[in-house]
Amino acid sequence: MTLRRPNPLLVFLTFAFTVNVAVVLMMRYHANRALLAGACLDLLITIPVAYYFLVVRSGAHSMPTIAPVFVLSMLRASFLIPMAGNLKTFIGVVCEVALIGFVAMRVYGTIRTRSRPQEDTLQPHDVTDMLYRGVSELIPIPAMARILASELAVFYYAFFSWRSRPVSGGFSMHKESGIAALFGLLAGVSVVEAALVHLVVQRWSVTVAWILTAASIYGAVLLTGLARAFIVRSTILTPDTVELRCGLLWKISVPRTAISAFTVAAGPQHPANYVSLAKLADPQYILELQESVIAEGLYGRSRKVTRIGMAMDDSRKFEQALRSWLAA
Repeated sequence: MTLRRPNPLLVFLTFAFTVNVAVVLMMRYHANRALLAGACLDLLITIPVAYYFLVVRSGAHSMPTIAPVFVLSMLRASFLIPMAGNLKTFIGVVCEVALIGFVAMRVYGTIRTRSRPQEDTLQPHDVTDMLYRGVSELIPIPAMARILASELAVFYYAFFSWRSRPVSGGFSMHKESGIAALFGLLAGVSVVEAALVHLVVQRWSVTVAWILTAASIYGAVLLTGLARAFIVRSTILTPDTVELRCGLLWKISVPRTAISAFTVAAGPQHPANYVSLAKLADPQYILELQESVIAEGLYGRSRKVTRIGMAMDDSRKFEQALRSWLAA
């Protein structure tokens, strides 16, 4: 009988949780300056050092992932020290900005080093995939890494993709349906709505007015990012897979060997394990699979599918290209 090696990250999380519980209990029943200094030392030094020996040294995650751990430890320690509320808020903002800046720098470095197509696959790198790879180097929890990568992708396409163009030879699915134009229009309406709602609501509560304004502005950024992603992220055929992309809403990598049939759709489809990439329109084609694949959605959403509905702008060209690709 062989004993399984415990997960290093789980061991560290258990240790960090135990330290935090011990600190809370000690500060509640035996609070003094010496104990406060020791508690802060445990949070600022002991926890990052434990992460290094338990997680980094074991090879579970890379050295840069210790930076977010230290920033979070510093943020946690700030709540133990008696200080004015404004100073605590300032420290929280500084920690958050430092964490976001560090993640952004790591992601930017990953994008720069992987910005050229791989010669062995002839597949252009997708910005969303690179964002996830960069974030996953810092955040070892896949679900959280995908959520943060989606958030960064939204901001990238909303603010930094205006000079980007779709991949040469790709197939779009936003022109005939008009979904990109619709999302762009809704983004503009959100901005106008934010100004009007702010003027009305501030008569009763300035705080609520600013909260609603921030929510409306974020909604406008989200809609703009989604609209741009529909334009820039197109479906492509690689030597071994078809990369189906519906903006940021869905991405499905389908191996050639998993495809059992490619047929013309006969009206709306609602079978089990089915996802439609045709937005604001009925699917033109159905891709049937002999084994399930993972459809990756926005903010970490995912599902297993065996049937995929599609509606391309140039449907005839896509059909010819896909049938030739399948026959090759």
